[in-house]
Amino acid sequence: MIVVHGMNTRGAWQEDFSWLIDNRLKYSAPILIYKYGWATVDVLARWIHRRLAKRLGQRMRKAADYARERGLSAAPDILVHSFGSRLFSLILLDQSLRSTR
Repeated sequence: MIVVHGMNTRGAWQEDFSWLIDNRLKYSAPILIYKYGWATVDVLARWIHRRLAKRLGQRMRKAADYARERGLSAAPDILVHSFGSRLFSLILLDQSLRSTR
């Protein structure tokens, strides 16, 4: 599972959510909690959106590679909120943002 917070928050809910998921399931589920930092006026600059989306894409690729090396080949569930949704949508729309470079 990949969890990305929204703007004007440090995403403290992500830890609470991770804890709830871990305690609900009868098995261990890897959860990537991604924090891009505090977004304020950054939301006005599209070039910053792309930079943040590229970092998210790189982190997602690293996590996917790590999971695949351990036999976890299923696609992760993805939970994004607010500005995290914007970043994830950019990754879906632009193949170059999925690159590990």
